[in-house]
Amino acid sequence: MNSLSTIANQDAKGLQVDHLETAGMTQHLEKPVETDRIPEALGREQAELPKGYFYSPYFIGRSGSSDINWVGIVYSLTQAIVLMLAGRLSDLFGRRWFFVIGSIIGLVGSIVGARAASIGQLIAGETLIGVAAGFQCSFFWVVSEIVPMKRRFIANAGLFLWTLPTNILGPKIAITIQHNTAVQWRGCFYYLIGLNALSVALWFFFYHPPSFHMLHRHKTVKQMLREFDFVGLVLFSAGMTLFLIGLNWGGSIYPWKSGQVLGTLLSGVVILAICIAYELKSSMKEPYLPIQFFKNVKYTSCVVWCAIEAMNFYAFGIIWPRAVAILYPGLSQSSTATMSGLVTMSFALGQMAGPFFANWLPAKPLVIVGTFIGTGLLAACAANPLNLDLTVGVLVTGNLVIGMADGIGLPMTTFPIKNQEALGTAGGLSGCIRLAGTSVAVAMYNTILNNRLLQTVPAAVAPVALSAGVPESFIPQLITNLTRGNLGALKGGTVPGLTAGGIPLIEAAYRLGNSQAYSTVFLSTLGFGGVALILCFFIGGVDESNGEYVAALIQHGDGSDPQTEKV
Repeated sequence: MNSLSTIANQDAKGLQVDHLETAGMTQHLEKPVETDRIPEALGREQAELPKGYFYSPYFIGRSGSSDINWVGIVYSLTQAIVLMLAGRLSDLFGRRWFFVIGSIIGLVGSIVGARAASIGQLIAGETLIGVAAGFQCSFFWVVSEIVPMKRRFIANAGLFLWTLPTNILGPKIAITIQHNTAVQWRGCFYYLIGLNALSVALWFFFYHPPSFHMLHRHKTVKQMLREFDFVGLVLFSAGMTLFLIGLNWGGSIYPWKSGQVLGTLLSGVVILAICIAYELKSSMKEPYLPIQFFKNVKYTSCVVWCAIEAMNFYAFGIIWPRAVAILYPGLSQSSTATMSGLVTMSFALGQMAGPFFANWLPAKPLVIVGTFIGTGLLAACAANPLNLDLTVGVLVTGNLVIGMADGIGLPMTTFPIKNQEALGTAGGLSGCIRLAGTSVAVAMYNTILNNRLLQTVPAAVAPVALSAGVPESFIPQLITNLTRGNLGALKGGTVPGLTAGGIPLIEAAYRLGNSQAYSTVFLSTLGFGGVALILCFFIGGVDESNGEYVAALIQHGDGSDPQTEKV
């Protein structure tokens, strides 16, 4: 039986034409139907669609607005969980294959992301990349154990240099790939494929730390597995997962008061509390979450301090690009990309520069000075966010100084641990807490910004719109259009009573309302910064008596032991 379908197409004049199709023939009914739509708004035959239409981010992104949020959520979520897992397991079973396999997972994830044809596939790719990042972002303690302790700072600084393409120059490279290549956003994943392929090769051929049998002369893998704290692993991972999901859902996918958000948040907190209680009562020789670490005030202070500095960095990495797009509309596309990446650029440059100074100068005083200067400068950005030069200058300087202190603090999170055999656990735990704190900051800053915008934008726009001739009854709709980013509606003639002279006045009022909201966000950094100012006095310095100590010797690829040779 022939199937029938009626479709619409357009003729050369932009008129809609009905077609009658059967399975065996197509009969054109030359019956033009008048339409008020412009040609670009009419339907198309699939063969006439632009190349890559069904794979474009605009097509993929509309298939479930809540699903697209998971692309960013799964990355930070999996990274936080795997950071702790990678550190703990590699301490017990040896590091080599964890990091080789971790980079392989990143390579596979990059390939999946590059070929993704749906949101689900994109989420799968980002999940794998997040798992790999849990291993790859452990570099600060991996490098710390293979060099003399006093050289950990400069070794980490050197590694930060390798993050230039993806960290400092990441936004510029991404925007260039998107707008100047045929592959568009997929080019970012192709770039990651190359980096991860190189990473796999380097880990495999050159990284030969002590193996399991070198770490455990009298135990087998089966014995270690029997003694491993699987209960702690499940409790900690489940609790942290639920807690982070709740934080990421709140205010973006679901309202903060919704059952989904409150349920996951509270469940996560309860399970983490059970995990802590279990570890306190447990008599296992190898607990997954070593509670005794937190008895060391210097370690705990340094871990929490690093988490707070990361809170400002990552949160502003999300908030600042939104501010640039609204507060400084006259910038070119290239300049906007540069300005949006300034927070990341300045912070990462500080992470590179700070450890160089710490290699020769006392580390703790550098952290204290950097904390005081950086915290004050970030809060000072609240003075006048509409002043582009002043705000950018203060923001860049503040993040540069904080980045310098953070670059020093990261390797210091492992210094107070006397037992260097637990270096991975100490570093992985600090990294996990760092990312959890980041999720808290992002949620808090977004909530503050959104709540303030509901107050400042109407207060700034309404009186100006009334004076420009806009009817009072239409002002709520006008404000809704503005807050949704529909500034084009002002110039489209759809606002009753609005003359051409009133448009720039309303645009200026809208930017003023936004600047007031962003001022509040800048000021709120003092809440976290105040805690950091206190903690920086309690972090530990570097024990120079152990300065020449190397925690883990790299072995020869043929399995021979370099300890028997002169180094």
